Amino acid sequence: MSDLALTTLLNAITDVPAGAVVTADTIRAEFDHAQLNTAERAAAFKAAERAKFLRSTDRVVRSSTASRKNGANRVWIRTRKAIPAHPCKEAAS
Repeated sequence: MSDLALTTLLNAITDVPAGAVVTADTIRAEFDHAQLNTAERAAAFKAAERAKFLRSTDRVVRSSTASRKNGANRVWIRTRKAIPAHPCKEAAS
């Protein structure tokens, strides 16, 4: 997995409140902008779970994109763990 994939996901969920649902569709625009493939996107979710920023569930929801495998997205839940600010973002503020 690339650092870009995880960074993209974490940037996308920074302002998502704890307990909120996150799916690949939720942050599709960010993943598309970073030109990440399906494997990189999946690996980013798994890495975010290992780092305790997301919690996996057994739930799936219908994908808004027909190209998704089986037309389904896994549901992830945003945890309370704060995402550390990136030095570039701190410098910009």
